[in-house]
Amino acid sequence: MCNVNLKIGDFLSNSELSKKFTVSTEGGMRFSTENNILVLITKIHDNPYPDRWEGNKLYYIGMGRKGDQSIDFQSNKKLNSIYYTEKITTKLVLFINTDQNKYLYCGEVKTIGRPYFKYQYFTKNEKRKIIIFPLIVKNLTSISSQFFDSTINIKSYKNKKEDTLIKNIDTYQKNYDNKNYVNAKEKKYYRNPYIAYISKKYAKGICQLCQKAAPFQDKDGNPYLESHHIEWLSRGGKDRLDNVIALCPNCHKKMHIIDDKKDVKLLQQKSLEMYKHYFSINNI
Repeated sequence: MCNVNLKIGDFLSNSELSKKFTVSTEGGMRFSTENNILVLITKIHDNPYPDRWEGNKLYYIGMGRKGDQSIDFQSNKKLNSIYYTEKITTKLVLFINTDQNKYLYCGEVKTIGRPYFKYQYFTKNEKRKIIIFPLIVKNLTSISSQFFDSTINIKSYKNKKEDTLIKNIDTYQKNYDNKNYVNAKEKKYYRNPYIAYISKKYAKGICQLCQKAAPFQDKDGNPYLESHHIEWLSRGGKDRLDNVIALCPNCHKKMHIIDDKKDVKLLQQKSLEMYKHYFSINNI
């Protein structure tokens, strides 16, 4: 077995990861026969089928992008066998793909529950059966929560068709589970970047509460607004397009300090109008 010799929070490129662990450069589950290590990769953002976090527990989706997943398929079989093995010899390590070619090392993980099946939407009305592997990440609290922020690279979203973004949002909302948060150095809820982007695009640079123009532009020249969950995620609110609205920094702060009921009602109405607008013109 190779000596990992990595610190929690270290970054590797895809080629460095492949070379260090003697694994493939492709796939989310990469097994090294030579080192008896199974490398698991999760992607936080830009992923219509994200793995679900609950504190330092990770509900990891199995291997297989099309059709029903099989417990006997490649690395699914290996990870399943680890749960049922009394003396575990295979090491499990986790990386988070934070950017196109950046992989954040999270350390070792272990299985904590029996793998199970559930149904997941992959189109408007079609479902498939997927495998969920319950895992626990041992040292997640040593990782900065900034890596779980749903930061938006607007340039990359501008190249995507609007109907594609809305369909991805629809799929995400059908599969949504509001217990999606991590306990890194601070508690961080997952926020879908497509939803945040669309809410800002709909606002066209105007705060949806005070109706004033964004106070400044970001470094890419876009009006700076912030995506606000009307019913806060920490209070059980959902990460859905009809619960999100774009606000200027001042009004965003106001909603988190004063949270006036009249303002909440107004924002709920505007968010619902936005939701109906996008989902009607895209026939969803």
